[in-house]
Amino acid sequence: MAITALPDVDYVAPRKFDLRRTVLATPFRGGGAQVIETGPSRWMASFTTQTLDLIAFGRFQAWLDDRRGGLEPFLGHDPHRPLPGEYIDSGLPALTSAGNPFAGTGAVTQLTATTIRLVGLPANFQFRAGDYVGLVEEERRGLFRVAADLTGASNGIATVNIQPNVPLNLFSTAATYKLTKAACLMLIDPTSIAEETIGRRASISFDAIQRVA
Repeated sequence: MAITALPDVDYVAPRKFDLRRTVLATPFRGGGAQVIETGPSRWMASFTTQTLDLIAFGRFQAWLDDRRGGLEPFLGHDPHRPLPGEYIDSGLPALTSAGNPFAGTGAVTQLTATTIRLVGLPANFQFRAGDYVGLVEEERRGLFRVAADLTGASNGIATVNIQPNVPLNLFSTAATYKLTKAACLMLIDPTSIAEETIGRRASISFDAIQRVA
């Protein structure tokens, strides 16, 4: 089954789209603690739709059915930050620094555990702390959050500091980046699905967690 995106409907804020660390904390007798990361970090999210009409509600239910109770992943993104923050209202610049059309995707020329070098951006592209950068390589998807404000170079290159760490065993410079609806693979928690019906309209809520390849 093809991997589908989160349905394009309006979602309620506030919502949860958080990075959860897998850590083990050992407290010291005199205070403080030693913290060890024991596994990969994962994105966790809670989604609640706005009230949907009968047709839209049925389509959303069918999409949930296709997830087969959490067996089938979907491309989960933060619906309240679908673009870099600087461009939420205006939209992305139309052209790259070289004058080519820009659709929010491009090549990656360098990866470290905590940085991604992006090329093919518009000149002086603005990143804000909290923006998302997605990586796509074959069937793999990675999602990362920008750690600090940054202005890209006039030649369309930017090296962004991100969290969580890039799994270098999964991603290489063969990856491409995605700045629009940057997403990771997520699985629905079937026990979290809830519906609220008002007459012939209804909303749906559910939780999801990242599937790490």
